[in-house]
Amino acid sequence: FPSHDTPYPGNTYPAAILVNTFPFTDTASTAGPCVTDESPLRVGNDLFYRIVADSCASEITFSLCGSDFDTYLYIVDSAASTVLETSDDFCGTASEITFTAEPGTTYIAIVEPYSSSGVTGTVIVNVTQTLVAGPEISTSFVSHKA
Repeated sequence: FPSHDTPYPGNTYPAAILVNTFPFTDTASTAGPCVTDESPLRVGNDLFYRIVADSCASEITFSLCGSDFDTYLYIVDSAASTVLETSDDFCGTASEITFTAEPGTTYIAIVEPYSSSGVTGTVIVNVTQTLVAGPEISTSFVSHKA
């Protein structure tokens, strides 16, 4: 991906907004002179989020439900070389992806408008993760009387 001299947070792959605590919530705008079309995947202003899965993660959900324009969502590998998942119109015209996460792995979410007509708006981002189920631990205690 190309980069600017001083990237606006979330506007480029290197300046992706870090998601490493869960649940994560963000509200961002794709309008304005500092938000541009950096991703080659779709035409339109985009935002990048760097997701770092917890060491016990099994699934991550990246949701744009509540956004005020028609969104398109990509999950790509940390090198941004392979598209792993895509979503369009999960909740109305907003996108959402739940994907199997490899514990400790970094992913990139790319938020784009569905339309190539220069649509911009407010993005509502909610990211949650499901942890690997641990072993069952018995909480039964036996009382011994002497």
